[in-house]
Amino acid sequence: MARSSLIRCRKISSTNFFSKGKLNELGLYIKETPNINAVFINASLTSMQIKKLEKRWNDLLMEREERVRQYYLKSAQKEHEISPTESDTSTAMSDIGAYDNPNYRKIRVIDRFGMIL
Repeated sequence: MARSSLIRCRKISSTNFFSKGKLNELGLYIKETPNINAVFINASLTSMQIKKLEKRWNDLLMEREERVRQYYLKSAQKEHEISPTESDTSTAMSDIGAYDNPNYRKIRVIDRFGMIL
């Protein structure tokens, strides 16, 4: 573990676990520290809370141009829905993603039960 912090929360949110202010404060700290790729929370989180935290912090890490690119790629994929009989290789859009960028890093949120597994 490179660094740990104890963060006091007045109220726990059912959707994000943290309040909006703490969520943004932690997101800015994660963005400013380039060697963070995982956040361990010593509490049991729901899968929805983990998903929302990861999405929020990963969206903060992406540059504006990358977010616009991802938005247009998603909308283009929705316009060209693939039927179950078509193969996934018929679209070039499925191969394009955020992982093509070498500077891209993804934050992973782990709760106390995720560490056991």
